[in-house]
Amino acid sequence: TTRIKSIRLIVSQFILFQIMKIINNVKGKIIKMLCLLVALGFYLSETKAQNNIYKVFVKSEWLQYHDSLNFNFGSNKKFVKDFELQALIALSYYPELKNVPITFKYQDIRTTMEVRPEYFSALKHSNRKYIVFIDTNTHNESVLLKDVSFNAQVGVIGHELAHIIDFENRSLKSLILLALRYTILNNHAKYERSIDQLTIDRGLGWQTLEFADFMQNKSKASVKYKKFKLANYLSDIEIQVEIAKMKLYSSFGSPKKLNNSVSGK
Repeated sequence: TTRIKSIRLIVSQFILFQIMKIINNVKGKIIKMLCLLVALGFYLSETKAQNNIYKVFVKSEWLQYHDSLNFNFGSNKKFVKDFELQALIALSYYPELKNVPITFKYQDIRTTMEVRPEYFSALKHSNRKYIVFIDTNTHNESVLLKDVSFNAQVGVIGHELAHIIDFENRSLKSLILLALRYTILNNHAKYERSIDQLTIDRGLGWQTLEFADFMQNKSKASVKYKKFKLANYLSDIEIQVEIAKMKLYSSFGSPKKLNNSVSGK
């Protein structure tokens, strides 16, 4: 099945990680090079034509792949411990961010998560650094990341990483114009909906759907905040329509029941 093939992809990354540790202890440049070529050949054969789309990420199933994911996608990253595995899984869907410096940190903000370039690095067109903020204020009208399922957490983090993909492709002038439109003109909808679409396009559609469903139908967020999310982001129904359109998700039917368990379960 596709799910088994997807697990094989992660297993191959884990095996590659172990092989690389062995290679580092091998003496002799020629032997080391031959070992590296063998490892690369194995990895490419395992990852060729793999479809790594999941309906549900279960924490207990993915803990064993933490080191492999960190080896492949954890460079220049500073994680918050409680959400490290979720962030690594999400990062695996954005391989171009592999070496981009990203710091995850707690902060009192007005929404579940948000991302911005570090102030001075925003002046650069390349080698920018980013901070992903995770809300800690229990009195806010929104939803805390810790209160949604592990699977939905991957989706929310994936959305923030999609912002970074967008930022990386913008000049300083474009970033300033975006900030002006977003804050002063209060023009959220077109931009945030495009970021949701990018997240779905990358393969995190089921996770984005689970968060949207929880936010609108099961969370304790305020009515005002739910209206804001519905007006400015793709709704759960719209996300399902986008998933149904895409060949990327063609091997999967709609889930009979979304997973809305407590984080980490």
